Parts: sequence; C-alpha cells; structure tokens
Amino acid sequence: MRKRVRSWNRLGTAVAGSLVVVALLGACSSGDDDETASSTTEAQGGESGGESSGGGSGGGASPFGGGVPEGGGGPAETNPDSLTGVWEGTYVCTQGETDLRLTIDDRGDGGVGAAFEFRTSDDRAGRYSMVGNRDGGTLTLDGHEWLEEVPNFHMVGLRADLEGREDTETLSGTVEGEGCTEFTAERVDTAPWYAGTWRGQYGCTQGLTGLTLTIEPGEGNSVSAIFEFYAVEENPDVPSGSYRMEGTYDEGRLYLDGVEWIERPPNYLMVPYVSNTDLGIDPNRIFGTVESPGCNIFEMRRVEDEDSEQER
Repeated sequence: MRKRVRSWNRLGTAVAGSLVVVALLGACSSGDDDETASSTTEAQGGESGGESSGGGSGGGASPFGGGVPEGGGGPAETNPDSLTGVWEGTYVCTQGETDLRLTIDDRGDGGVGAAFEFRTSDDRAGRYSMVGNRDGGTLTLDGHEWLEEVPNFHMVGLRADLEGREDTETLSGTVEGEGCTEFTAERVDTAPWYAGTWRGQYGCTQGLTGLTLTIEPGEGNSVSAIFEFYAVEENPDVPSGSYRMEGTYDEGRLYLDGVEWIERPPNYLMVPYVSNTDLGIDPNRIFGTVESPGCNIFEMRRVEDEDSEQER
C-alpha cells in the first residue's frame, strides 16, 4: 500500500447548515439546592475537465494533519465488523487522484452516517456529510449536505463490498459520479466521531455560559463525559463548575445524564438534554438542545489536542 508523504493542516471548521443535534448535559442556576439531576454532470466529486488516473491508498503522514480523535488504531475491540472510525486514503475522479478522509458512524442497525473530506493535489479542500446503509454485504453512502463547499465540485457516492474483504482495516470500492472510478482507504482510528473534547457556549437562566465537554466511549454503546462550565466575556459573573456524566450513544443519538458533581457552585443543578439527529455527521461540530425551562440551543466545536489548554 503506497504511503502518502504530504502533510497539511486540518480542513477548516467552517460549516454550512445544521447537521447534528446531540444530547448533552448542561448546568442551570436554580433557587433549589437539591442535588438530584433533572430529569451532476460537472464531474461529481471533482472539477470539470482533466483525466482520471489510477487509484492509490493513503497512509503515512496524513494530508489532513492531526485532528483524528484519540482512542483508536487497530481493530475495533467490541465488534471487528464495525466500520466506525476514521479512514484515510485516496479516490479518483476527473481532477485525478485525490486525498480522502472518511469518518464513518456505523450505527449497528444497518444505518450508516459519514463525513467525506477531500484535498486535491493543488490544495483545494472540502467536506460534506453522507448517509447510507450496509445492506446485503454492501456499504452504500451518498452525499447529504455540504459542510465546506468547493466551487465546481459535486458530492459523490461510495459503494464497497464488505463480504469480500480479507482485512477489516482496509476499505475499497467504486466512486459514484461522472468521470470517477475507485477509492481505497485504511482505518487510522477506531474512535467514534463524537469522542474527544468540545468547546462552545449555551444559555440557561444564568445567561450565556461557556462550556467544555470531554466525551469518552465505553463498552458497547455506553458513554461517559465530563462537563465544565464557566464565565464568558459577555457574562462574566457566571461561576465555574463541573460534573461527571454517563449515558449511551444509540441509533445515532447521544444521551448523557449527570451522575456526580466535581465542582458545584451554590444553587446549580444538572439538567438533561435529548437529541434529535439525522444520519449525517460533522466530526468538527455538535449542536444540542437543552430541554429545561429557560435554556436554549447551543453549539460546540471540536478542540484539537494542541489547543485544549490555550483556548479556555
């Protein structure tokens, strides 16, 4: 398998459209001090013109830089047949061989969500979400919504035979689009897309509040997390606090409930969030809805390892 040697920064985090609404946990102020938690014709996938060339496989230094969630590498421990994780390689359309990163969310019920990131040899980079399934031994993924669009590029579909694979850490098949031929990739991480550290803001009765959420997958569909909240410039009087959470990721939805305070400000309660998500995923961004009186929708973006201590 030919190794790639180029190394660029991770794709930008500009996002078009809301794709994922995820269940999380927040904290709201309350007068009650109770500790109980509340309940294409234009060369799809490529630029018009040019000729197709032979496929290749990714590996070595990633053209997408870092940004792969920690916690993976090697076969999936709980289900070797699962496709969940990050895959890197190449695909071929009219613009020639193009670097590919495919983040797959294998739901276990036949449904599959994914995010398709690409970077061309002249450094044009884009990404979009995908939806599909694994039915009859075949993986089918189709373009869903642009996350970062590139002029004159169109979303493509992917098809792969899963039953004929001898190695569960490689994936190859056809690219569905005019002038496109094949793709091949190898798994570089088995961590699910939501694993890692996320940072953003939310609003409850205490006003706008900063948050950092660190999510770790557990056995099966179990999930644990640590939620940290704190003041932001627009609302400097919010106290800092944090608590542990437990929950599940099931059928595309992440459920988390507070189980133990780490640092509790007076009169603050843990409150639950319930998700409402489609199959498309965005590995860089999460939306959530706080289902508690006085709270609202919030957004978080993934925090890279090297930025985790600097952005707080």
